[in-house]
Amino acid sequence: MLHALKLGGFAVFTVSQKHLKSGDSESFGMKYYESMNRLITRGAWKPIIHEEFVKYHGVSHDNFAASAEKYSLLVFQKV
Repeated sequence: MLHALKLGGFAVFTVSQKHLKSGDSESFGMKYYESMNRLITRGAWKPIIHEEFVKYHGVSHDNFAASAEKYSLLVFQKV
């Protein structure tokens, strides 16, 4: 993804917070946390925004969400 960005370009994505924990057993083997931190450490991109929100999945017959999960909105800028 980083190679597709021009210098100063933005990477914007959302990801479930369960995938942002460090360690394979907690993050379902995704390693998003480690990968994002590695790119920050080596100076490839810098974090701009990290906002948390709740995503509701489905609506039941009484108009209430069937389930909810915490997500993060992440914005990084290529430097």
